[in-house]
Amino acid sequence: MPGSWKREGSYEVWTNLVEEARKAGVEVASNTIGLWRRAAHGLARRLDDVLPINNIGDLIVYEEPTPGKKLAARFYEDFRNSVVAGIDSSRTRPLPIGLNYVSFVSGVLVILRPPPPGEGSGEVEAMADSVVLPETGDYEHVGLELDLDMFSMEAGALQLASGKYSRVIQGLLMDGPLVDPPSLVSSARRGEAGLRAKAEGLARIRALSLASLWSRGVVVAGFVKRARGRLLAGFLEKEEGFDFLKDVPDSLLALILRGVLEEQFKAIGACTPHTRGLVVTRPVPLDSVSDRVPDAVVYEGFLEEAGYSGARFYTSLVVPGGCAGNLRRPARVEFLARSLEEARVEAVRVASLVEAWLVPGAWLPSPVLVAHRACTIRSREGGKLLREVASRYALEALHGEPGASPLIDIFS
Repeated sequence: MPGSWKREGSYEVWTNLVEEARKAGVEVASNTIGLWRRAAHGLARRLDDVLPINNIGDLIVYEEPTPGKKLAARFYEDFRNSVVAGIDSSRTRPLPIGLNYVSFVSGVLVILRPPPPGEGSGEVEAMADSVVLPETGDYEHVGLELDLDMFSMEAGALQLASGKYSRVIQGLLMDGPLVDPPSLVSSARRGEAGLRAKAEGLARIRALSLASLWSRGVVVAGFVKRARGRLLAGFLEKEEGFDFLKDVPDSLLALILRGVLEEQFKAIGACTPHTRGLVVTRPVPLDSVSDRVPDAVVYEGFLEEAGYSGARFYTSLVVPGGCAGNLRRPARVEFLARSLEEARVEAVRVASLVEAWLVPGAWLPSPVLVAHRACTIRSREGGKLLREVASRYALEALHGEPGASPLIDIFS
């Protein structure tokens, strides 16, 4: 039929596809609403079993000028007047330079102090390195090696925090989990001896630096911006009475909890311009979900060897600014504690730290936001600039080498 066919397909096909897309959208929405209703009803019924502490009043935080005596309120007020740190690392994708690939890695430790009105203060400890890779090779091996180089930046930042700044900071937030990545050591142990030793060494530095700060009373936590997967929902689902969490991902679990809790907070007047409530779940030991976080057992083994007996890693879900308008950005936190009862209180402390330094609208604590922006190398502009700089200096080195002029085109 003249004019009915285009490079993208026929009008008839697209008409049918649009109709099918409409039906698919309606079906997905219906499934999501059904899941939401079942989970919301179940969470409302089992709320006391999902929260870290039984007294909902202890989850209320206060803005000035109304100081609070409840648990979260005390933590919140303390952290608003404390010095906190943030840590993050970054790397570029491998960039072709001559016959090799080069990746650039960076890491930062930021120290933020509570600002007087209209002011602000902080310090940045920055680290950077370049990694020359072979032209060809096992890219799974190369990717793992690059990850190790990047996480060595975080290990260095943690050593600075636990040494130079250990008596200065009261809280530390990592951009990402404390056990990060969750299977780095386990993966490296299946590889060659050099990578295995490097991965274990970095994990040991990371674990001991975190424990050193924690043992001095510093609240240390990992802030996972995307609460993907079913780490907590899957754990709870195995318990009696939580079958309604079947197929519920962690992100949806946190947001449903936010809705259920807000109704409770509003009933007691906690969602006001001066008062709000924390949205945080009861903690789960990371070593109890070792199929998803296998390195948790490795980290805890290093702590046991170093004398931090009983120290375990826990995780909870949070919705920062739940009562302040955050409708769609949950997160997950990781932290250290010696027992489940201690972890329940620590979950409230960590959530209070997040709330005290929250950036409205971004729904991220400022130590995480600042550290991320300070060290992240934007792939397009930053990678292009670094590649041009490296190529320029490679050309300068070649110009000084007799007979090397045929190689110049490789770097041009």
